[in-house]
Amino acid sequence: MFKKFLSGIGNKPIAILASSDADGISAGVFTYHALTRLKYNPSIPITPAFGCTPYDKETIILLKKLEPRALFVIDLGVEKRKILNLPTVYIDHHLKQGEPEGALFLGDFTSCEKTTAGLIAYNLFKDLIEVDDIRWLIGVGLKSELHAIAQEQEKELLDSFKKTDLQEIAILINCAHRASAHNTSVAIKVLLESRNFGDALNKENPFVSQLYSFREEVKTEEHKALHARPYFMWKVAFIPFKSRCDISNLLAEIWKEKLSDYIIITANRELVEGKVSFSVSTRTDINLVRFMEKVKPSHLSYPLGLGNRSHYSGIVDKEIFENLLYNLRFKNVKRLM
Repeated sequence: MFKKFLSGIGNKPIAILASSDADGISAGVFTYHALTRLKYNPSIPITPAFGCTPYDKETIILLKKLEPRALFVIDLGVEKRKILNLPTVYIDHHLKQGEPEGALFLGDFTSCEKTTAGLIAYNLFKDLIEVDDIRWLIGVGLKSELHAIAQEQEKELLDSFKKTDLQEIAILINCAHRASAHNTSVAIKVLLESRNFGDALNKENPFVSQLYSFREEVKTEEHKALHARPYFMWKVAFIPFKSRCDISNLLAEIWKEKLSDYIIITANRELVEGKVSFSVSTRTDINLVRFMEKVKPSHLSYPLGLGNRSHYSGIVDKEIFENLLYNLRFKNVKRLM
């Protein structure tokens, strides 16, 4: 199916829309290199507009500027809505929340923890073109996701690289979207121009140096936000905070270890005016995709975000998030927000 999809594209321009985290960006860069080697015509990968989903008009405008005739969507989840009315392939490992008509779905949509977007991309292209020299990009995504199952399955791949270096690169790439500058193009540029992970860690490169400065800011903001207090209702611990850095997922993972019997919801009220960036995480056996579908505002015809059994995240209008809190039976929602 993938070969047939590619043969139908020919030399037409291809847009690559990837998530802003290390798995999405590294998989996007890997896909760009692979398509280029196959003599196709991809644009440099982009991520959704700041504070927006793939479906928001700001992201659509960015994509249309590329004038694509085909679209690769990487690590951004799958739902019923279309992003563009173009031949589209989804490379993904999140639980599927719908299917846009006519698209090609490539990946594992049953268990996010078993694979990464990068691994899916690697397995798609490895028999079509030589990609072993850029396989280190897949290791970056693996280290960023921290899924024990996937890492154990790909132990041979990870053992071929220095794991501490891969972990360092993954942290730096993630800090590009987490820092207040929200400049994922820096991370994309670093990976595009790096021949190996040594290049990606070279502080003499001004773009790599910029990633290190992003990291310091994120560490400072994370420390400040950890002073936020949780509010409890049933099995939910809600932690609202304010930061110009996109760190709700970092806080959710930390609080998950402290409150292992709860569903953790962290909510950043200051990242984007009028919106709430949130992350949900848990060590319980509650399926978060199903949970969030159950408690979302009834008037919404689309999911609040994307995720898997144990982690879920999104960015929504403040009013929608307040309705979510009402559905969870929290009191004095306006005061909490």
